[in-house]
Amino acid sequence: MASSKIFFIFNSELPIMIIRKAKLLDAPAIAKAHIDAWRNNYKGIVADDFLSNMDYRKRTERWNKILSQNASSTFVAIENDEILGFASAGKNRDDNIYKGELYSMYMTMRHQKRGIGLKLIQTAVDYLLENKMNSMSVWVLKDNPANNF
Repeated sequence: MASSKIFFIFNSELPIMIIRKAKLLDAPAIAKAHIDAWRNNYKGIVADDFLSNMDYRKRTERWNKILSQNASSTFVAIENDEILGFASAGKNRDDNIYKGELYSMYMTMRHQKRGIGLKLIQTAVDYLLENKMNSMSVWVLKDNPANNF
């Protein structure tokens, strides 16, 4: 079983931010961060109709299912009881070349460029390594402005 890690980032000018394993109760906030990140980051890349039709309730149901299963692990960055972003990783779904996969990593727009995404990815990588997955793939949209993470 993977150990649970909590990271604390201290900055005298910012509130304390922690990264922890997601809980089922986090599903609505993860769904909101997920959809909001898609709408902000993929505008002009993904069809406007698709983005506007993304549904918070349906995405919450999907995250409830994901968080209820043990097939992957999702980590959240939290500050002042608000989820700033999340990363989800587990066994590679597509091939046998890479053992692990970073399924998703999204940050809310106002919390980007603070190094939180890197901490989330590091936490996901630690999870994969603890579970004997020593290689990782990630799918990124070609025109994604954040594809250089």
